[in-house]
Amino acid sequence: MDKIKQFINRLLEPGYELTLTKKQRTVVLVGLPILLGLIGLGILWLKINTPYSVKCPIYETTGFYCATCGVTRQAVALLNGDIYQAFRYNILTFTIILPTVIIYIKESIKFIKFNEFSNYLDYILYGYLIVFIAFMLLRNTEWFSWLAPTEILLIKQ
Repeated sequence: MDKIKQFINRLLEPGYELTLTKKQRTVVLVGLPILLGLIGLGILWLKINTPYSVKCPIYETTGFYCATCGVTRQAVALLNGDIYQAFRYNILTFTIILPTVIIYIKESIKFIKFNEFSNYLDYILYGYLIVFIAFMLLRNTEWFSWLAPTEILLIKQ
């Protein structure tokens, strides 16, 4: 227990830099997305195989759609092969997934090779925050109601 306390205290010291070997950086940057993906798949499995649904606390409290409303239903639709329905549940994830993956791969390679990140990552995060807030505000207006999570019902004739 003392070793853990010492490690945490060292991390909190001003000017302390956590140094990882190239192998450790690779494990972290490759293992983290895999771990998060497995957790996500587990949550999705629970969502599909249980009668309970995940309620958005923002929508339940305010009646407004948040930027991620519809993402769970979107994932279920994608697992069922219904790409158009998934797109209608939340268009934002389709528009940000490719740039996010590209940035992650580029920065991971730079971090593994040189143990550093680019200086502009803060600006990218601020940009994502602005996009998320704008999307949340727009999808709750009458003019952009088509951005709200929508169930597409096909009428058979």
